[in-house]
Order: sequence, then C-alpha cells, then structure tokens
Amino acid sequence: MGSIYSSQWLLIGILMHLSAGISFNQPKFSACAYWNPNGTFFANASSKPFGLFVSVNNIVYASEQATNRFQVWSNSGDTPIRTASAGLFNPAAIFVHDNGDVYIDKGSTVAKWTFNSTSSIDVMNVDAQCMGMFVDMNNALYCSAGNTNKVLKRALNSSTMNATVIAGNGTCSSQPNTICNPHGIFIDNNFTLYIAEYGLNKDVVGKNDAYVEVYVDKDYKQRTVTVKDTNDPTWNQRFTFNLKSNPDYLYLNVYDEDVVGRDSVGSAKIDLRKHVYGKSMYNVWVPLPQMLGLRSNGEIHVIVEHRP
Repeated sequence: MGSIYSSQWLLIGILMHLSAGISFNQPKFSACAYWNPNGTFFANASSKPFGLFVSVNNIVYASEQATNRFQVWSNSGDTPIRTASAGLFNPAAIFVHDNGDVYIDKGSTVAKWTFNSTSSIDVMNVDAQCMGMFVDMNNALYCSAGNTNKVLKRALNSSTMNATVIAGNGTCSSQPNTICNPHGIFIDNNFTLYIAEYGLNKDVVGKNDAYVEVYVDKDYKQRTVTVKDTNDPTWNQRFTFNLKSNPDYLYLNVYDEDVVGRDSVGSAKIDLRKHVYGKSMYNVWVPLPQMLGLRSNGEIHVIVEHRP
C-alpha cells in the first residue's frame, strides 16, 4: 500500500507591528512638567566625565577618560557607590542594561561588567572608539564608531565577537548612504536607529529589511521575500506543506537581513494540534516574544488551514 499524504495550506498575510512597549530608560513626564532653569551639582568627579547613563532606578553611571574608569552614584549623589577601572583605557560611551550589566567602550573592544563584578569581559570587537552605545530589546549591542564613520552591531548571543556594519560605509559626506563622525545613538521600540552626527548637521534613521522563515520541519524551511527599509512590512504570501504526519507546531522566525548575515527580530510557534487540526481556518495575530519571553517585538498576522 502506498503512503497517504495530507496537505496543509498556509496562507500568510503578514503585517508586522513592532512593539510599543517601554524602551530602556525612557522616562514619562507629566504634561505640566517643566525644566528648572537653574541646575544643581549632583556629585563631584575627580576628572571630567565623558559618557553618562541614568538607569530606570535613577542610578547614575559616568565614564572618566582621564582616570580610565567609570563611577556609579545613587540618586542622592555625593560619594560614589562603585568604581571600576580594570582594563579600561580612555573610555567613552557607556550603557547599562536593565539587568545591571554595564557596557563600556575600550577603544578597540567593548567590555561588559556584570552586576557588581570587579572585572570585565570583552563582548564586541570594534575598529574605532565608541562615541555612542546602545543595547536594544533583542539584546543586540550597537556602537557608533566616530572615527570610521560607521555604526556597528553585534547580537550578544552570537558565537563571534565581530560586529556588522549597519550604517555608513566609512566615508564622511552628506550622501544618504554615509554618516559623518557619529556620536549619540538610540534605538526605539520599533527598532528604528537614530544617529546624531558630529560632523554634519543632520540625523539619520535606520529601518529593517525584514523577512519571515516558516516551517514545520527544520529540514524543510520556506521564507517570504525581504521587504526592505521599513518597520511596517507587508508580505501577503502563501505557503503549502505536504505532510507525511501531523507535526505538533508551525514555526515562524522573523529576521532583519544585513549585508552579512541576519539579526533575529522575534520568533513564535503555533500549536497545530490545539488550533488547526480538525478545525476551520485559524486566523490569528501571533506575538513575537523577546529573548527569555520577557517582552514582545510585535506581531504577525497568520492564516492557517489544514486540508486532509
């Protein structure tokens, strides 16, 4: 007797909406708030600070180039509650993850101090001093390499310390594909990259080149086309899988395509036995959980139909 096959049609109409959750250290102000025109001294540093970061708990971090260290103050200021210097040389940008890890520029690498540690580990190779730094909600680390006119990125769960160039080509000019001496950077909840250029009077916004990988068997994957330069992509593609058995899950992986490699935007799975087999068409918006399932990077619209 020959094998009997069933078919499962996957009609995927994908309109990805990236999460509007609170980003790192994004304060909320009252509509009646105003700035006091007179500042006050918060704390005394022994040398001129360069990089500055304030955590969601109002802990203040500052890098000091002249003393090759960074210091930490509580929100009351005065005496530092922490000082770290091991392996630092002329540190510039500093960023603090919401888990307490401190990322700081070392010139040719970026170092990480875990919470309350006394030593660091290198986590990314760079080709110039990081004048700005950021860690997004996907745990990707960014460095604005001012002297080489580029913004670099590395996924912190990657097996390599080498970074990918995501903005700029090394040339300082007013052309849209270049950046000039980038300093401050910020990645919002839609994964849009904002760059403050020290060399020119403009800001730069970066967007995703997104595609979706779809499979029920990891040995046979299908994917959408890449929708370039947008944080609100639409695919509207259909995929068909011929099933020899009834697999448990449909897997969806969303990626941002880079010049070299790709970065994960989010992933999800649909329980086929619970939602699809023996039922009518399954029409759902599927959230894309973050790493460790703590946040969501948005959602995709998926329609799944099983035809025995």
